[in-house]
Amino acid sequence: MTNKNIEFSSIHEEINKAISTVNKLEKWIKQLSNEKQIIQIEKQSPLQDKLHQLHKEVECLTQTLIELGILDLEDILL
Repeated sequence: MTNKNIEFSSIHEEINKAISTVNKLEKWIKQLSNEKQIIQIEKQSPLQDKLHQLHKEVECLTQTLIELGILDLEDILL
């Protein structure tokens, strides 16, 4: 596996971890707001929206690099 493939794979992993963390925090805040009845949050947070947008852009960039032959799909999936 090339260093570039490792880097892009790591970026995907970190974005997925960040999205997961935001989801967990939102669930915790909702639970807290239900218990304390003091916090109101929207269905989608701006941070979560930005993370999803970043994830889509990285996926698009990865696909472009695969199509150009710069990255190998097999290496990314490992």
